[in-house]
Amino acid sequence: MNLTDLRARVLPSLITGTSRHALPRDLIRPCDPASDGVLEMLSLVGQALRFERPPTPESFAIEPEIRDERKILADSLRRPLIRCLAAKNATGHPRRVLAVPSIG
Repeated sequence: MNLTDLRARVLPSLITGTSRHALPRDLIRPCDPASDGVLEMLSLVGQALRFERPPTPESFAIEPEIRDERKILADSLRRPLIRCLAAKNATGHPRRVLAVPSIG
């Protein structure tokens, strides 16, 4: 049985209720003889629909690219920051050094 059969024959019964629209008896093969197989069919259809690919949209909404030319760190602070973090006697707490308003 493929997804088209499941969608056409089983899904309407599960959506409207099996008391109103009974499941086709030729499709039900319950594992437990005491069970009517409805929960197994619901599980099977749910898993099949979960792996179904959604349809491809006819058109895509393309957002314009946002160009941000700002630098994360100003050029005047770049060299002192690298010197501060790469020095042999660099502190173990860079956050304390970076919290200082001016690096001298």
